This record gives sequence, C-alpha cells and structure tokens, in this order.
Amino acid sequence: MCGGLGTVQEETISSGEATADKIDAIDSDKFSLYVAESSLPTEYAGNGVWAKFDLPVNELLCEYRGPAILESAAAEYGSQNKFKTTAPDGTNLNIICDSICSVINDCANIVGDTYSGEDLFRFKTADREDIIPTYDGFSYNAHFVKTALGKILLYSTIPIKADTEIFFPYGRWYWMNELESRLQEATEQSKK
Repeated sequence: MCGGLGTVQEETISSGEATADKIDAIDSDKFSLYVAESSLPTEYAGNGVWAKFDLPVNELLCEYRGPAILESAAAEYGSQNKFKTTAPDGTNLNIICDSICSVINDCANIVGDTYSGEDLFRFKTADREDIIPTYDGFSYNAHFVKTALGKILLYSTIPIKADTEIFFPYGRWYWMNELESRLQEATEQSKK
C-alpha cells in the first residue's frame, strides 16, 4: 500500500505480481494536481489542471505519456492530444497523451484577437516559444522539457499556490495554422 492511496487486491498472476486491472490506485501525477473547469475567458477552454497544494519552483508536475506513434502516422489519429518528440535513435514520434498532462492549457490569447500579418511574421521569427500574448491577467507557470530519451516532462517555473491553474506554452508552431487561418478569414470578411 502506498500512503493509503490504494490497495492491491488478493488476486495476482502466477508470478505473484499484481496486474494493473487488480490494483485500486491513482496515477502519481494526480498526487498534487486535479482537473476542473478552466479559468480561461473563452468557451473553448474546457477543463484545465489545477494545483492541489502549494508547489515549489522547478517541481516536476507530470509526464506527458501515452502510446508513441510514428510522426508519419499521426494524421490518422485526428486532433487527439499529441506531442512531438524524438526517440534516442532519431525516429520522429508523436505521443498520444492519456495522462493529466494532456489537460493542461496554454493561456495564449488565440480566440480573443486576430493578429496582423506583421504579428504572425514576428511570432514565426521569434527566438522563444512563448511569443504569442496571453489573455489579460494570465501567465505561464510551467514549461516542458524533452529528455534525451524522448520523454516529455512538465515543470513549474514559479512557485504555484494551491488551487491555481497550470499553464504552459504549447509553442508558436502549435498555433500558427490557426492564427493564419483566422487572419485569412478576417481579410476576406473585410473585402466584403
């Protein structure tokens, strides 16, 4: 038993080890995090991830984990929560996340503004991933690290108070197609 969080039932496989379907346990990423409605000021935000307790700076929040598929096959999986990474052998992969990490939002102001062509050029040529402005009153408190083994880990960048929503920048390339599409629609609407 781990801190009273779960129990291993009597049934075990022949080697004496418990199987995953016979354990009453919680994901360790949920020790200090929980999912609730996002505080972002947009109807598209859905749920977000929040701190259960005060968390220190540089704390490992969660691992973006799940099945890894070849990047070339990623389109077959639609818009599922995917994160690009590279395996140690150089293979480009997408992780289809099924952990709490996949619910963490980016607070970039994507829905609230239509950016100009000059803005998009500035976003594309910037030397940092968090270049897109955030919603007023919102800021990033986490970032991701890709390990040499291709794992994706999220860490706190500042001390995070209990019941504070976690945000990390998905990166400008994640949003670029959406922003270019919005600019094109706005340009076409202004010609009418």
